[in-house]
Amino acid sequence: MKNFLQNQSSLLIILLFFSVMIWIDFSWSKLSILEMKSIDEYAFHGSLLRVYEGLISFDLKKIFSHGFYSYGSTFFILNGLSAFPWLGETGSSFAIIVPRVITTIFMAVSLFIMTKLVEQFHNNIFEKILALLFVIAMPGIWVNAMWFHPDYMMTAFLMASMYMLFRSNEIGDRYYWLSVLFWGIAVAVKVQAITFAPVLIWSVLIMIRNKSGSEQFVQILAASFVSIVIIFVILNPYVIHPKGANAWFQVFVSNIESNASNHGRVGELSLEFKIKNAIELFYVPMALFIMLLLLSLIAIYKEWNSKQLRLSGMAAAYILPNTLYLLFFVNKAWNHYYLPIFIMAPLIFSFGINLLRDRFSLNLISLRATFILLVVTQIVAFSPALKDLIELRMNGGAISADSINRYKPQIVYESDERDKENEVYELIKEDVKHDSIFLKSPYLPFPFKDSELSYEQVRLIFGALSPASIERRVSRSGIIQKEASHILIRKDDIYFDENKIQMMVEYDAYKIAEITIQQWILGKGRYRLIKQSRCCYLFEKNEEVRP
Repeated sequence: MKNFLQNQSSLLIILLFFSVMIWIDFSWSKLSILEMKSIDEYAFHGSLLRVYEGLISFDLKKIFSHGFYSYGSTFFILNGLSAFPWLGETGSSFAIIVPRVITTIFMAVSLFIMTKLVEQFHNNIFEKILALLFVIAMPGIWVNAMWFHPDYMMTAFLMASMYMLFRSNEIGDRYYWLSVLFWGIAVAVKVQAITFAPVLIWSVLIMIRNKSGSEQFVQILAASFVSIVIIFVILNPYVIHPKGANAWFQVFVSNIESNASNHGRVGELSLEFKIKNAIELFYVPMALFIMLLLLSLIAIYKEWNSKQLRLSGMAAAYILPNTLYLLFFVNKAWNHYYLPIFIMAPLIFSFGINLLRDRFSLNLISLRATFILLVVTQIVAFSPALKDLIELRMNGGAISADSINRYKPQIVYESDERDKENEVYELIKEDVKHDSIFLKSPYLPFPFKDSELSYEQVRLIFGALSPASIERRVSRSGIIQKEASHILIRKDDIYFDENKIQMMVEYDAYKIAEITIQQWILGKGRYRLIKQSRCCYLFEKNEEVRP
């Protein structure tokens, strides 16, 4: 028993961490207030409902009409199947909890593979535990395990790909192609995983340097990338159809534009801002971040000169290009983009510790003291944030994931949001009918249960309010959507803040929406103001005005 506990202590720590995260997953599981914690989770819930509708009706078109095509069918179908028993019930908590648990499972898998890779540097269980604690001390590891999102699923498959690639003895053996397979699955889950390419290119280049020429290098990589495309198509078969391919392409272009525009906002984020808000707040202090980059450069240099494939060089081949890309070419400071980078960070720091051992002939005690110093630095830096995460869970609070992405971290409480939900219900209850269609501002609770309206009857305004979001149209799932009977607009929405409008890339669209809403308030136009409360305006369709 003693030997088992010693050998499996890192696994036991992961399971303990996993249990804490499951406990957190059960919070904020009410559909009516979900978007206040994360509008992504709220939107993805709709995607799972479309998958559910497709499964029960055996309609392939509906199954693959999940939207958010840059995240792929693998992500949505796996979560849809897992939550299937509860998706038929509007507002079921388990329909929200189960997808989060799937995320948490992939978090545990990512951490487990990381500890297996650390074994290549330190064969002692003590070092494995230290590496694990170093990562668990990162708030970003916690925050990204608390929501229904594809980043951990992608990261787990990337870690598996790196593990298999490292085990490969030569190009083309079974471990090499298993690595390609796992990488292909990661890309099928989230297109961002294509950024693993430098690792494969680097590894192939190192392995064949003294065995063959550039022609073989090109052929091997060409075969590998063709395999990735095939895996992607198999797991996302909707791209075979012209409409599916076009949908994927449109979303891909939209994401590129979003990266360049700060998700629709004017203004270039500074390097300092990105480091502070995406890295220092969630992963490592500045000193350790600089050390990570320097050690990565050293790892690349040493591996190239040694002509041997080493794990440190592979990790560096991922960390360096991706960090530079995110810091200099992506105009966002979103912490989940950096998740795979910092899960691999212990590999680089382990390399650095071994480098010190070889350079200064350090004994075991000195090496462990160095490692302990790294871990203590992490714990001192981030223990207050981790304490806050636990306390928030106990007090019914949460950090709004979307407010973080907007660089204004905001704490929300379930009790406050339920009060807003009640306020909205009091505002709308006399006007709700069984066939009502509500269009509303995002980040506004909605009383699904009391109003007896389904998720499909309540639509969010994404981007600027426009005729396309109001008028009758064909949805992604091919279902004809009725024109909104009512529109709910928050009084603190962007349309009432000229400074916010000025910051938007789609300035003209928001100005038109602002003018339109002001006309409605005055009783002019397709919709008219019928009620208001402290939080909201309620507009009703004016049947006397043609659309």
